[in-house]
Amino acid sequence: LRYVVKFEFTSPAVNYLGMQLFAIPVSILAGALVFKANKLSGGDDLRSGVLQGYWLLMGICLAMVAHACLHLLALQCISLVVDNAVDRSKSEAAYVDYAQKFPATFFSVNPVHCLRCKSGISKRTEQEFYSPLKG
Repeated sequence: LRYVVKFEFTSPAVNYLGMQLFAIPVSILAGALVFKANKLSGGDDLRSGVLQGYWLLMGICLAMVAHACLHLLALQCISLVVDNAVDRSKSEAAYVDYAQKFPATFFSVNPVHCLRCKSGISKRTEQEFYSPLKG
């Protein structure tokens, strides 16, 4: 990270990809629902239902594709509505002010970092370990 101009540790891209990939198993469930509903329409003796052969396969595939398309469309619409990008370029907050208000940072709650600073292994100034229980 030393030579990177800008780096963002968190990104919603992986979560969004996970939600998109979730359309696959749910589409399979939609196809299974069509198959089961077709079997139930056959009667009590477990005959074949209304759809048979290639028509049943086409109905299952149609349900799967339709559900996947609706799932991805709904996901796209919802993500556009709840997008919460915040422009912080004009912020006048200083790190020093917030460090005094909220002393728990990555460096102050990481005991390994605090020990490295204390023993002189790290070239940073000594960092006191922060614990909310210390009061």
